[in-house]
Amino acid sequence: MKPSQVERVRKYLTSAGVEGEEVLAVATAYPAGRVSTLTKGMKSEVTGLAVGGGVGALAGKKAGRDRQKQRVDAALDRSAGPDLPVRERNVLALTTGRLLVFSLGGLITSQPRKLQWDLPLAEIAWAAKGELTTGMAMALRVDVGLAGGRVARLEFPRAAVKDGTALIDELIRRLPEPPAEPSS
Repeated sequence: MKPSQVERVRKYLTSAGVEGEEVLAVATAYPAGRVSTLTKGMKSEVTGLAVGGGVGALAGKKAGRDRQKQRVDAALDRSAGPDLPVRERNVLALTTGRLLVFSLGGLITSQPRKLQWDLPLAEIAWAAKGELTTGMAMALRVDVGLAGGRVARLEFPRAAVKDGTALIDELIRRLPEPPAEPSS
């Protein structure tokens, strides 16, 4: 955990009047599919630069990202429920009582900025361990289901996979066990 990110989360908890909660984990996250979309956009940008200079780079970047976004959207399993909307760059923070989703700001030091979602653990129905995508666009893709039916489909980029794994593992430990299905 980056100390400055933890301090920002603590500052939010204090300003919101939340007492007695401890910050357990903090990690940078994107909407599911964003890492591969960025990677494909960079690849197309390089190709466009080689073919058409600066204008070609911009056109190639946009075309590559648009194509990849369509592929990712088609590949995501949305059968568990509709998306919980999140921004392009986020900071997830798990406390002893809630999961917080902040927009990510700052050019030099990534900091939690504006709160998007304050999700008490009682409102989180389930969390999936996640799937590690490999290659240049390595990311840990996870789903967090809310009691209302929406699902936060997120991924932790290569640099945040370790922190993201720790956050999701701790979240899963803190959620109540689903009731056992009755045997016939």
